[in-house]
Amino acid sequence: MTRLQTLVLMLLLALNLPVQAQTLTDAEHAYLATHTPTLCVDPVWEPYEVINAEGRHEGIAADLHALLRQRLGLTVKLFPSKTWDDSLAASKDGRCQLLSFINQTPARDQWLIFTDVLFTDSNVLITREQFPLITDLSSLRGKTIALPKGTAMHERIKAAYPNLRVIDTVTEEEALGMVSNKQADMSLRGLIVAAYTIKKEGWFNLKINSALAGYENRLRIGVLKSEPMLRDILNKGIATLTEQDHAKIVDQHVKIRMVTDVQIDYTLAKWLTALLFTIVLTSLYWLKHLRMLNRRLQLALAEVTNSEAEQRQFISMLSHEVRSPLAVIDSTAQLLTVTLDDDQAAHPLVARMRRGVARLSNFFDNCLTQDRVDSKNFSLHATHIDVAELANWAIENAELLSEQHHFALELEPDLPPLHGDQTLLRVLLTNLLSNAVKYAPPNTLVTLRFNRRFDSLQIQVTDQGPGIAADELSLIFLRYRRGRNAERLPGAGLGLSVVKRIVDMHRGSVSVVNTPGAGATFTVDLPFVGPASSKMQ
Repeated sequence: MTRLQTLVLMLLLALNLPVQAQTLTDAEHAYLATHTPTLCVDPVWEPYEVINAEGRHEGIAADLHALLRQRLGLTVKLFPSKTWDDSLAASKDGRCQLLSFINQTPARDQWLIFTDVLFTDSNVLITREQFPLITDLSSLRGKTIALPKGTAMHERIKAAYPNLRVIDTVTEEEALGMVSNKQADMSLRGLIVAAYTIKKEGWFNLKINSALAGYENRLRIGVLKSEPMLRDILNKGIATLTEQDHAKIVDQHVKIRMVTDVQIDYTLAKWLTALLFTIVLTSLYWLKHLRMLNRRLQLALAEVTNSEAEQRQFISMLSHEVRSPLAVIDSTAQLLTVTLDDDQAAHPLVARMRRGVARLSNFFDNCLTQDRVDSKNFSLHATHIDVAELANWAIENAELLSEQHHFALELEPDLPPLHGDQTLLRVLLTNLLSNAVKYAPPNTLVTLRFNRRFDSLQIQVTDQGPGIAADELSLIFLRYRRGRNAERLPGAGLGLSVVKRIVDMHRGSVSVVNTPGAGATFTVDLPFVGPASSKMQ
């Protein structure tokens, strides 16, 4: 077996991408300590953001900003605007240093610089249910489109499609209301906003007609040109946001359950079904060969060990290439769940797709972590970590690992902060929980415990699986070593070796106690004070 074949087999044997924690410079810390920028928002843009009756910022954008500020230690002052035009005017004359949720356009480049993308949402054409499918917007003549004035889509559509008559509105509701009441033929809105508003207002005579390619909402934070350091600080916070962070926030604001006779265009659903069918066929083909290739893999491990540097370079390159396609597949699967809400038979297929994406992401997570920690120049990004927050993150994300197991969290109250690398510790918890659900039978309990033991934090993961044979206990933390119970299970033998490496870097210990046939308990002890230096020797 060639090195490339071995690497591809490892890829198929184990199907998350680590959040790259970024530290602030001394100058950036000083900036945050001496500056309180003013934030302008769109006060009437549900569910993205609103200013409520008590003057508070709420919505998807508000929650994302709150998460960024928490991670960066940033304090802002909310500007009490009444309309989006008020916010734009305040930004242009310098009363606001930040615009919260905004597309980048040439007109806005005149006075703003922009962060990396904070949130992405597809823009879709909304029409009445009788309106035919729109395949070419430029071919329509004499049609009207209602768009909120001052928005990026208003600016772009007016310039790109002179064949359409643009009707200016103030809010999203007004634009969609005009379509519902036959005062306009269509509107172009973000999918989340459109679905939320249609459900809220009961406009079930409207439908999502089609997506407009190239007109996605790539929402960023607009920053005055005079504040480039503030933009750079925000980018470091945005880099820590995970797909799970976005999904959790969106789910808190948008839960759509529509029952209507509106005709739905199933073009996207058919395309995704064909894609899923291809993935299933490919998986079946490889599963057929995996049993035969598994024995050969054991013989190839010696060669793999001698070419670790080459393998790590390949996996690192491959992970960066598939990062965007994986995000697209997962986002599309979530949108498909909304679109096919009434088609219960499709939900298990979509769920299976998302679990496949999660497994593939977890594999790359382990490969990249192994590569990072083996590097001579690797440094721990040690910070003070809220143990309760870390525990709740782990138990919430465990649901992506398996829908056939039950999870329980036992958390001792008032635990002190843990000094360590949050990204690596999340990888550690994901690997321990993934290992538990991999071997435990369906419908059994996996328990995650956090307790104080003298000056250390004790983390335990207990499953109800077959346990570990006594002659394998000394081998399970070695790289690429797998037990006899794992012969027919996916995995590359990296998870527990990565756990051991992360524990060692934090100057802790890891052990396992089990009763063969009745489950295993993995115990990790981490000193609260953490490593003496963030630089690994």
